Amino acid sequence: MGVVIQTPKPTHPVDEVAAASQNLGIAIINVAVGLNVNDNHKFVEELEKQVADLKNEISTTNTQLEKLVPGFKASSIVAAAVTEKSSTASPSNSNKNIPAGFTAVPDETNIHYYPITRAEFVHGLEHVQKDFIDNGGDISTHPFWKKYNADASYKELVVSKLVKKFDDGIAKMKLMNKSAK
Repeated sequence: MGVVIQTPKPTHPVDEVAAASQNLGIAIINVAVGLNVNDNHKFVEELEKQVADLKNEISTTNTQLEKLVPGFKASSIVAAAVTEKSSTASPSNSNKNIPAGFTAVPDETNIHYYPITRAEFVHGLEHVQKDFIDNGGDISTHPFWKKYNADASYKELVVSKLVKKFDDGIAKMKLMNKSAK
């Protein structure tokens, strides 16, 4: 069931949430708070392996150069490279308490999901409704809000579907975290 929302102001994210809720197939709007670290874990591991291989290759080359070139000292070149690297800001060197070479592997032991209660979903919908009104919307004529406020079974259906979609999404992410090992 398609829905067209007409508001006195340009479309607002609140209107999009209302439209998504009105479509009882509930196409939830995905919200990204941060990257799921599992998405790039294999890529990061591959890059770390490449870096380790390159360091070994450089070390071997430096050892051979020390033998072949009089006065060549690899330690001065390595020190310059380390100084240059440490002066750049990056997530890998920003925490001094993490040992060098340490890589956190994301799994169910270090990624925590916090459930949202039914009451929090209801409160969130109340907030969306208030924002809708504050942005010039009229809940007495808007089909979703009119039905949501007048029909307790419809309100229950919307909240139940939101809770189920959220819980299913958390279960899916937990399963991904377990398989990332």
